[in-house]
Amino acid sequence: MKTNILFSIIIPTYNRESQILVGITTILKQSYQNFEIIIVDDGSTDNTEKIIGGIADSRIKYFRKINGERGAARNAGIEIATGEYITFLDSDDILYENHFETASTVITQNEGIAWFHLKYEIGHKCKKTTPTYPKNETQNEASLFLGNYLS
Repeated sequence: MKTNILFSIIIPTYNRESQILVGITTILKQSYQNFEIIIVDDGSTDNTEKIIGGIADSRIKYFRKINGERGAARNAGIEIATGEYITFLDSDDILYENHFETASTVITQNEGIAWFHLKYEIGHKCKKTTPTYPKNETQNEASLFLGNYLS
């Protein structure tokens, strides 16, 4: 049974200086601490780099690239990642404190699992959240081609 899974959290960002610290803070407060944070700055023209540089945590890796949109930034992050599992987090997303603890439990209880989906909520400006769930428990890789049900 695996007990020390390394997660790579890839955060593509572009001109999000006012929001990026919130998401990073929720990652750093995780109950499960074996992770790396890869921030791929997709050519920001604001103070994103300065804000990230002010965070003293060796698990944060900051990379700047020429603007190529979010997909290209995510792909750049995948190339850099060293974790056994990768997750994408948008620069304005937040995590519950037990997110990676829950993920590690799913992995250890399902040996050999290549990918999985955790529940998530969509936040609204009026502070309301909408929970989302997989449509059924039997979805698999083939079902991704019929319509991506992942967040």
